[in-house]
Amino acid sequence: SASIEPGIAFAFGLWRGAVFDQAAITRCRTLAPHLKRAMRIFVQYAQAFRERAVYQTVIDRIGVGVALVDAKSTIMATNAIGREILAAGDGLKIANGRLTAGNGDVARALENYVRAGAEAQTQPALEHGQPLAVERDDNPSPLTVIVHPGPPAKPMNTPLRRSAIVVMRD
Repeated sequence: SASIEPGIAFAFGLWRGAVFDQAAITRCRTLAPHLKRAMRIFVQYAQAFRERAVYQTVIDRIGVGVALVDAKSTIMATNAIGREILAAGDGLKIANGRLTAGNGDVARALENYVRAGAEAQTQPALEHGQPLAVERDDNPSPLTVIVHPGPPAKPMNTPLRRSAIVVMRD
């Protein structure tokens, strides 16, 4: 058994038909630090998964659509309301896996805001996001869109796709 942090502990049990000889005990002792490290990784993953689920639930309940897109507007992820807004195709739409707007000028502005947001991901210069009113065919009220830089990739040093967060409010 081992404790990872306060309140989080684990225990493994090994059973064998024969008595553990010294070689088996040595192998178990060699394996123990690796099992402890694996459990730490599992706990970090479980905590991150739970945190993500909480945020996802909150966003869905407040009625805001969210899409995570890369610098080329390729959709990486959306929440349920974001999928509904995009599926309607009224104002914003998905074309070849990319987020775009129906109107040419608005489509170019959205593309520029997404690119700028993705580029600002590592240098949070755009703290407030870029607002955009997207006209719709079936509704006199525009769709409100705000493009924010994606979440920072810290503490990872691996090359992840830069991203922007597109918040959609109907």
